[in-house]
Order: sequence, then C-alpha cells, then structure tokens
Amino acid sequence: MAKISIVIPVYKVEKVLKRCVDSVLSQTYTDYEVILVDDGSPDTCGDICNDYADAHENILAIHQKNGGLSAARNTGLQKARGEYVMFLDSDDYLASDCLETLCRHDADLIIGTITFAFENKDDIDQKPREDGMILRDDFAKLLPALLDERRLNYIHAKLFKRSIIEAHRLAFEDDMLTSAEDTVFNFTYLQYCSSIYVSAKPVHFYVQSSSGLGQRFYPDRYQRYCRLNDFIADTCKKMDVYSDGMDAGISARMCRSAIWSMNGILEENSLGGSEKIELLDAIAVDMRLRGYAFEKDSRDAENLDYLIKSGGKKLLSRYTRAEFYEKVRYKLGIH
Repeated sequence: MAKISIVIPVYKVEKVLKRCVDSVLSQTYTDYEVILVDDGSPDTCGDICNDYADAHENILAIHQKNGGLSAARNTGLQKARGEYVMFLDSDDYLASDCLETLCRHDADLIIGTITFAFENKDDIDQKPREDGMILRDDFAKLLPALLDERRLNYIHAKLFKRSIIEAHRLAFEDDMLTSAEDTVFNFTYLQYCSSIYVSAKPVHFYVQSSSGLGQRFYPDRYQRYCRLNDFIADTCKKMDVYSDGMDAGISARMCRSAIWSMNGILEENSLGGSEKIELLDAIAVDMRLRGYAFEKDSRDAENLDYLIKSGGKKLLSRYTRAEFYEKVRYKLGIH
C-alpha cells in the first residue's frame, strides 16, 4: 500500500497532461500511487493515460463516461489505497519536493502553499506564514487566518487521511449549488479533524487560465457565494469553533463575494442593460451587506457602496460612462 494516493481527473488537457504527470514522476519522495481518471475526454488524453499506466506499475488509468470534475475525483477516491489522498488537477503541476515536504509531518490535514502560475505575468505565492501545527482546541482562534489566506478554498496542495474520508463516507458534491466544491469538501472534512499542519513552502503550481471554469459567468453567482458562506458559517458553528474572528472573516467574504459578482455582471457582454440591472439589484437588496464593514479605499468597494445606496440602474450608468471615458482617454494616448 502506497503512502500517498494522487487522484488526477483528466478532461481535454492533452497539451498539458504530460507536464502534470511528469511532475509527479519527478518527485523526490517515491512512495505513492497515481490514479488517472479519464472523464470521457474526447481528445488523446485517454491514450496518454494508458501509455503512463503501461510504463509505470504505480499508475492506474481509469476511463469513464463524462460526469464532471467531482464525479472524476469520487471515482479516484474509490480506487485510492494510500494512507493519504492528494488531489491534483491535470492542468497543474507539483514542485519536485512537494510530497517529501508534506509527508514529513503527521496530521489529519496537511496543507502546503500554492503558487498561482499566470500565463502573462509573474507567479504569486499564497500569503506568507510560518510552518506550524494547529490542534482542535485552537481551531476557533486560528481557522480565521487560514480562511483569510484562502488556504481552505482550494483542494490543492493538501494531504487528506483516507481513513477519515472512508469512515465518514465523504465525497465531492456537484458544483451547481455553490460553484466551490473544493471549499465544501475541505470544511466537511475539517469537522472530523483533530489536527492541521500548515507548511509555508510552495509545493503546488496552480495554473490560472483565462478560459478555466472559474472564469465562467453564472447569473446566480452571488447567490452561490452566499450559500457557500452560509455553509462555512454553519459548519464552524456545528464544530463549535465559530469565533469573533470567524464572524469577521465571513463578513469580509460576503463583501468580496458581492464585489466579484457585481464586477462580473458589469463586465458580462452577453447581458443586456435590463438584465444587468435586475442582477445588480438582487445584490443591492441583500440587507446583510448593510451590516458588514468593508474596506472603502478601492474603486470596487466604492462601487458596491454606491450600488447599495443607489441601485443597479445608477451604478450601470456610472460604469458605462466611466468605460466610455476610458476608451476616449486610450484613443487620445492619455494613460
């Protein structure tokens, strides 16, 4: 039985799949198995998976009808036999010492640091922090920082104990409810953890693509964010770790969610003016936003404040005028 099972869902990534798998094969720590789940990919991914499985005894290739990312991960979970499970997206890749860095620690959840790899600008690491163990008694005090650093948003750069996953029959849910199946899985798993180890060392390169799922526009994105934030709050209350710091963190997330949703609506070209106003007003009428304190030193925050006070029609008008003047300034060479 391998120490670590690495589950890699595969779908339409023939150009980058080898980079992903080769980064695993290049690990300095070798006690692992790889489970490649070809989720009905229509390109040559299935053949690439078979080639790797034929060449390496510790690689298994599974082929299934397309069911989506969560379904592919769940299939991999069913086949995993390692003490720990890691999830790796097939367009991402690992630092060569990723497994060695993470598995030198013993905890129910081991969290590494993510490097966000961009196509046209410099890579960015997650917010710096010191290495350290967090025990259950300190969850209420220290989880808010992990939430603020977005270390609990992603499934990446983590080792999960398979015994906990199997004992509580944990699985990934479809993303249509919250568009954040990673965060839902993380917080569901946290309920059964007694210890978390966080490593400051970057170990996972999370490739930011302009065409990824995170870029897809959902008209109900704000409502999905709200459901996710409510889920996080309810889960922490169930764990009896909901502190003042967590309350402030949830409030900040709500405001950021409103801003991200507002910006997405304003910039979405497929929507007409009346549709944008309707969606913006659905955010403006959320009374919870009026009770939250949020930073007002950015243009985005000012726009949210203006939306709450003035409504979607006036915000859209102001945004359209600003966009027009920006285009004029660009044509005149004024930057």
